[in-house]
Amino acid sequence: NAEVAPVPVAEKPYIVEYLHFDDPSVQKFKLIVPRAKCTRGVTFALGAETDNAKEVDFSRVFYADAEVLGSEAALKIQAVLDDGYDVVFAPGIFKLTSTLEVR
Repeated sequence: NAEVAPVPVAEKPYIVEYLHFDDPSVQKFKLIVPRAKCTRGVTFALGAETDNAKEVDFSRVFYADAEVLGSEAALKIQAVLDDGYDVVFAPGIFKLTSTLEVR
């Protein structure tokens, strides 16, 4: 039996809806960004997918849509990245005129 080395794994970020305690009629969302971890296999433990995950309030998330941004996509996305926002990309073809720098 050969020993299998741990492999770094990062699950995809996902969006969750949660209730706003002050006003339950207000719809609120969070972006959950699971942290990378080294593993030898899959874990099915309850809550394992959110352990040490980064939670981002949607007020700090920019939703990038290629059809809406058009030819200015690279400039607009870079501006929000520079302001510290997380970016969620809608499916589509982004015709970027410059490289995005994620810091």
